[in-house]
Amino acid sequence: MKKQKKDLTDAKILRQKAEEQLKKQQAETNLSFSETDMLKLIHELEVHQIELEMQNEELVIAKEKEELAKEKYTELYDFAPSGYITLSKEHEIKELNFEAARMLGKERSHLIKNRFDLFIIEKTRSVFNLFFDDVFTSKEKQTCEVTLSNDGNVPIHVLLTGIITENIEKCNVTMVDITNRKQAEEELSGTKFVLDTTTDAVYWMQQDGQFIDVNDAAIKKLGYTRDELLTMHVNDMNPDYPADKWPATWELIKKEKSVSIEAHHKTKDGVVFPV
Repeated sequence: MKKQKKDLTDAKILRQKAEEQLKKQQAETNLSFSETDMLKLIHELEVHQIELEMQNEELVIAKEKEELAKEKYTELYDFAPSGYITLSKEHEIKELNFEAARMLGKERSHLIKNRFDLFIIEKTRSVFNLFFDDVFTSKEKQTCEVTLSNDGNVPIHVLLTGIITENIEKCNVTMVDITNRKQAEEELSGTKFVLDTTTDAVYWMQQDGQFIDVNDAAIKKLGYTRDELLTMHVNDMNPDYPADKWPATWELIKKEKSVSIEAHHKTKDGVVFPV
């Protein structure tokens, strides 16, 4: 009981000393600051408070903009028409979007931490390995073409473009599906092989009459190089064929599928012959 009473007394004494100290500080303040100084100080405090409130509002707005930008970036990344994938130095998938997951033939969540190179068919895996090494060695953008084994489905041909991240620990890769282009190239290659063996001159043209390719017989007959012919238009070698007649001819070809036309061609040396 005595100890409790003593503690209580000490507490009262401590409070009394604190009150005396406060009065002393207030007295010193009253001596140090005039009423004008106090008003100035209050004004400065009020202005500072308003500044802090404005800064807080700006921070809130900046945070909202950052979250909106992040949300927009995520949407653009996830639903981009090209595949985006981030790989570690060990070829491990760290991040990818929906299009990349589609190309690999699995759900995105099931692809994280898988080795990307295991989805590449063995025939083109060495091409990928060389491409990946070059990305980290040169620290510059590199490209290559590989074929993906799409979980038992039809293989997909893709164009890969890779560049290392700022911390030089990962590689960001863009994947573009070029399967249709590769198939067209293969079909054209087969057709060209057949047509290159014929003695008839053959041209491949766009619908505007611009040459896309020619066979060896056409090069020999016209006297131009292949590169020269690929810069030319069908009208360039038809001296009696009006330039404005080709669109109508093309419409006829589209309608009839197969059309025979008599005209004249002129060789590089100026020799005109009927075709």
